[in-house]
Amino acid sequence: MPGRAFGPDDPLPAPANELIDATLERVKTLSFEDYRTLVEDALPRFARGSVPRRAAALRILTELRKRLVFADLGGKALSSIEYLTDGGRTAAPAGSPEGGIYRLLDEVPPLDEALRAPSGGARHGRITAATRDDLSAPADPAADVLVIDFAGFKGESFHLDSASRFLSEAVRIGWRNIVGYDFIGGPRYVGTNLAGPDGERAPGVTIELYGREFGDFIGALLEGADLRIYGQGQSHLGMKADSGYLFVLQDSLNTCMYAAHGGTINLWDSGSRFAVAGQNKVYLPDGRTPAPGFKSIHFGSPNEYAFEYLMSGGENSLHVVMGLTKPDARGRVALRPKPYSGKFFMSGAAAGRVFVLDPTMRLDPAQYRGNVLSGITPEEWTKELAPFIEREVRRRGAPVRIEREHLWVRLEDEWHRWRYDEAFAKLIPVKVAKASQEQGVVARAVAQIVGE
Repeated sequence: MPGRAFGPDDPLPAPANELIDATLERVKTLSFEDYRTLVEDALPRFARGSVPRRAAALRILTELRKRLVFADLGGKALSSIEYLTDGGRTAAPAGSPEGGIYRLLDEVPPLDEALRAPSGGARHGRITAATRDDLSAPADPAADVLVIDFAGFKGESFHLDSASRFLSEAVRIGWRNIVGYDFIGGPRYVGTNLAGPDGERAPGVTIELYGREFGDFIGALLEGADLRIYGQGQSHLGMKADSGYLFVLQDSLNTCMYAAHGGTINLWDSGSRFAVAGQNKVYLPDGRTPAPGFKSIHFGSPNEYAFEYLMSGGENSLHVVMGLTKPDARGRVALRPKPYSGKFFMSGAAAGRVFVLDPTMRLDPAQYRGNVLSGITPEEWTKELAPFIEREVRRRGAPVRIEREHLWVRLEDEWHRWRYDEAFAKLIPVKVAKASQEQGVVARAVAQIVGE
């Protein structure tokens, strides 16, 4: 199999998908011990067979970790089931791994041993703070996976005992597939200053992070890498990102994507001042090639002052707010009383497009002063908004689907359907609406609003 086996967006074999679906359907009636046997014993044992088996088992466990929140657990505590799926360690001094993902990753062979193995396929090698001097370049950068146990690395240091500096060094010497786990104490700046062997930006680098103690500034100054954070994000995540991708399984705290001018982020809720002063880059340095743009999707909602002073112009930028509640004890979501609960939304924005799921029209115009509603064109839906939502829904496993011009959302126990222009309120700054009106390309309703 060329390249990495079963990366985060790669399709799994049919039996693996059947196992995931069957587990989620039956988890309501499975006993705690039955589920433990599957994730802590059966899947790690299956993973010992080969590198592809380990990659498939890790992906199955990761999919379960992402999608359990949408399942009816039959009264079992979500935190306990999630812990069995990913895990942690027993109290010192033993420090034995618990949970399926931690047990699987703890059994990855040491890096020096993995790289000495005869060639003939991808290699998985694990490194720790104690063995960090063994760090060396991958034999096959496209296929090999570096697993880093971050316990023991420092939160901040000027040496390679720093979690962030060690990760940056691994990317610098050529690692393109990295899995990190066992974070302790919330090390800061993980995933910043990522550059390849040539010192340039690092597209094609995928970093997956598992744990519960992440620190601030993850993915700050991001330039091209793909960061998947299977846990809770902290403050300043993605600050001044230029390009790349950020997936946050849960929420992020304040000033997430502050002053970002590129990149895409998928998360549930965020704290105050999300994407404040976002400055979308329209073209790449050659001045001709369109940049990937600044895009975001909240399956929940941002907090106060979201998109304040947004300057993300250009047709390549868009932001989506779904406004869904956190899943309840039975894994069900609902529409929030208001898709955005703050007082100030896009205040002072000079450019950009924000699409808010609001089929019941509960968004108050007083919340988005200085901005107006605009029509969504069929081309905008089919070429931009629908494919973007569909891709990010698939990555999260959320109960949302797209069928042609319709959006479907499972609210509580029923699927609800709306046509895209009934489902979403598209907001643009008044300045943009006026400019469009002058050019004769704005909808009549918007022209009327601007005229008023």
